Amino acid sequence: MEDMFMEPLFVTECKFDNKSYYEMVPILRKKPSRNFLIFTPVIILIMIFFLVLWGMSGFRDFSWLIPLPAGCLYFVCFFMEPWLRARSALKAGTKFFKETGFERISFYKDSFQVQVYSNDQLTSTATYSYANIISITITSSLYCLSLKLDRTYIIPVMKKSFVFGNQFDFYNFIKDKSIFNNATVKQL
Repeated sequence: MEDMFMEPLFVTECKFDNKSYYEMVPILRKKPSRNFLIFTPVIILIMIFFLVLWGMSGFRDFSWLIPLPAGCLYFVCFFMEPWLRARSALKAGTKFFKETGFERISFYKDSFQVQVYSNDQLTSTATYSYANIISITITSSLYCLSLKLDRTYIIPVMKKSFVFGNQFDFYNFIKDKSIFNNATVKQL
């Protein structure tokens, strides 16, 4: 990645707040965790099985309905899961960044670099190719870059956090990069 020694085209520095994390909930809802993808059909089949058994008993033995509230609770959890993921990300970010930490994302010609600072010290850095971006979701205050590595990661970029470049030029830049790599751009 020789472009790391070049000047970045765009740089953002930001700290995330509650609004930013909860703005990601619709994105997280569209990308449920693997457990929910596996267990949802199983739970539906179990609920259908118990309803069939209840029907076979002539709809008299109500003990066959005992698993139904558990199945309903599962689906309530299914809709709460994105909120819980956003909340845990917020807690982790708040704990990590405390008062003096921030995240800097530098966008270069062929890649971008995410750096995390705590107490003005660089604590972690990662460089990603634009080819890893599978989708970009645009909300009212965020550009959410979905990356496919060993699993899917979402990197939020706050629109008002640009210290070099601006959000309007960045939109065109990232859209061109994502179309080149067959990623989708969605507006929420």
